[in-house]
Amino acid sequence: MPMEGSIQLRLQGVQAEIVAAKVAQRLQALGQAATHSKTMVTYTESCGETLELNVELEPNDAPDFAAEKVLDLLATKGLLELKDLWMSPEEETELRNRLKSLGYIE
Repeated sequence: MPMEGSIQLRLQGVQAEIVAAKVAQRLQALGQAATHSKTMVTYTESCGETLELNVELEPNDAPDFAAEKVLDLLATKGLLELKDLWMSPEEETELRNRLKSLGYIE
């Protein structure tokens, strides 16, 4: 059985406190035991060690988008497994309808 460790994210940049809260919420929704304090997010992962990552946020990113970019970064580094179903079937239908109305898809 893999040993548990922790991942500590130190977010830097515009709206870092808001983004930290959103990252912690998303991690919790993905089943992770995540906490946040100001601009720091901590969660446990079976990496076997404690890792600290500094994440610089883009100044023009909305907080929700910035949070998703942080999660994508963690997944790219192999520190988080993102589930395939990012949205419910209802949300997917709504998105498809919006894309159709904008002419992006048929």
